[in-house]
Amino acid sequence: MADLTKMVGLSAGEAQDQRVETMILEPTAASQSQVKFLLPQQGLLSSDVFLTFKMVGGAATADIPLFAGASGLIRRASIYYQNELLQETDQLPHLLQLKTFMVDQDVRNQTFQCKWGHFSGLKVDESAAGKKGMYSLDATNEYGIMPNGTVGLKIEAAPVGGTDINKHDSWRLSQNAADTPEWTIPLKLVFPWLSQTSLALGLLNGRVSIVFDLNDDLPGLRTVVNKASNVGAPWVAGNNLDTSSIRLSLDLIYYDDQPGKRSPMDAIQSALAKGLEMTYTDYVHVEEFIPGTGAAAPPAPIVRDKTIRLGLDHQIVRNILMSMPPQADYTDTATGISNPILGDYSSQASQGETTLQVKINNQNLYVNSLDMDCKIYNELSQVFNTPLKANIGSTSCVGQVTGANLNFDPNQVAFPTDKFILGHQEGGFAAAAPHKTLSGALGYLGVNLSRTYDNVLGAGTSIGKSPVEINLKYTLTPENGQRNTRVLTWSECERVMMVKNGTIFVSGS
Repeated sequence: MADLTKMVGLSAGEAQDQRVETMILEPTAASQSQVKFLLPQQGLLSSDVFLTFKMVGGAATADIPLFAGASGLIRRASIYYQNELLQETDQLPHLLQLKTFMVDQDVRNQTFQCKWGHFSGLKVDESAAGKKGMYSLDATNEYGIMPNGTVGLKIEAAPVGGTDINKHDSWRLSQNAADTPEWTIPLKLVFPWLSQTSLALGLLNGRVSIVFDLNDDLPGLRTVVNKASNVGAPWVAGNNLDTSSIRLSLDLIYYDDQPGKRSPMDAIQSALAKGLEMTYTDYVHVEEFIPGTGAAAPPAPIVRDKTIRLGLDHQIVRNILMSMPPQADYTDTATGISNPILGDYSSQASQGETTLQVKINNQNLYVNSLDMDCKIYNELSQVFNTPLKANIGSTSCVGQVTGANLNFDPNQVAFPTDKFILGHQEGGFAAAAPHKTLSGALGYLGVNLSRTYDNVLGAGTSIGKSPVEINLKYTLTPENGQRNTRVLTWSECERVMMVKNGTIFVSGS
């Protein structure tokens, strides 16, 4: 049963004569900056809505980011009823990547890498130069030694010694639209609204539209460099959406009348004529930064104390999510990418101290600030009532750094130093340095403000006139202290949608 039928009081028996039709829409407008779709005035909209598209690479070395995958193309996604904004998700690849790691690993390995090129499967590395307990990407050895691994990843010889974990060509971008991969992103992971409410598109006076604003074609956003030959290969522009390929697939639900029973569509129409309230959530995005030290690294670790004011007055907030990627230098195509395999989409855990405190209505949320990575991880896991499914080597730098300057210790890091990933050496052989691409790269933060996980009005915490304040203490080390650190926040706030006489009204924003 569609949620809307339950809301208007239809029983399972009354709504049993249901049929679903799939419609594939072409965009009303498509460019390298924005794509717009206009939904039909037909049926009830299901939560099964998918965006399908292709990308072409600017060079043979072009690749999509390892975790964010093809979502790196899209900066912001928005849903409108006529000219009224219903929901907006900004900095979409960062948020989608965070939410993806809340999903079980087997689902990610069996589904997400095929749908939008997300590769995150790890295993204990059995050949890590005698070091036990280190992790590597779970790949298939082409030479038959270890045949079981994540589909789409392969282990091959690296020219300068050792091995390289790389992607099969079927998961690599092509410069030719005819043979480049086709990606599919389920929009219910992008818009909470799709899983929380149902819209009777056929009973609305106006049209609903979905708009995608695209990321610029800059290093680490849409693509990274796959150094397949392990040689210095700079990032090259020309990584573009194939505008002729982009489609929106959606399922529309219909109900047929049954003799002797009230018409489901008549019941829905009658309820909407009187006015029907539906609760859903929207994201309010704020971006700040923790200042680095510029060109010169600090001679010793320093602690930055940063307070971020979110506003959110008179909102009901269910949770706050945070990502802290290093700020990229988009003018430096060789070294300016935040992370050579993850691109812009990482959240770098502090190599030293990290503390978190939140002030709501002028009161501290925690009696004592969260001052350990394990406490921060536990609080994040409360946001969706499920743990972040990533190992400690990716979520924290604890145990991986040593010395007065808190440098990564190659003998203690979670990922082996004798491997390449997508052709990137990262100092593994030449400098005996660890893989800094994955160590601490999933240091996400989250704050749970929900009273219940049910989608009901008042499930979150009511905010008064005083702004929500987040206090972060973050350590800059000689290894990571030059660049600014971005702080991206998404506050999930409650909204009420009133549908009456074919018109939508939204309150709570």
